[in-house]
Amino acid sequence: MLNSDSIIVTGPTVNKLHFATVITAFSLSLFLACYLHYTKVVKNAYFGYPVEWIPSVSAAIGDRFPERNIFQLLMALAAIFRMALLVMSTQQHKMYNARHQKSTFWFGFARMWLAGFWIYCPSGEWNNFHDLSMIVYLIFTVIYHQLLIAAKRSIDKRAANSGKSRLLLRLLLLD
Repeated sequence: MLNSDSIIVTGPTVNKLHFATVITAFSLSLFLACYLHYTKVVKNAYFGYPVEWIPSVSAAIGDRFPERNIFQLLMALAAIFRMALLVMSTQQHKMYNARHQKSTFWFGFARMWLAGFWIYCPSGEWNNFHDLSMIVYLIFTVIYHQLLIAAKRSIDKRAANSGKSRLLLRLLLLD
């Protein structure tokens, strides 16, 4: 039962918090890397400044102090929001008896761990593990989103067959 002290957190709110945290992590890390040691982060195996002038993502977020630590802390915070979104979408899939409920959850959960692998094991220290986990993360992302699309289609079909309003369904989904 809800009372006046209850706080209701919706999926779109959690999604916006997750997005803001991730964007802040990347932006702040990139800014700090460029500000504190620009010539070091634009250097690659072959060229350096002035030939190379755009830092790689891995160098900007994972190779130097303090941006590496800031990035990792903010991404740990973002993981809380990502897990909340995963749990909320799983509950919604159960409520509407969507297809591929368990597969969607486990691929989403595995994606979270794989993201942690390439975030917390930077390319400068564990290059093969970093690259492999990023590749598997990208593959799992494609599969996960295909499962989400299939789940949404099954929910839409059931809603259309039962006469529920599409507007209400769109408000309930995490888009």
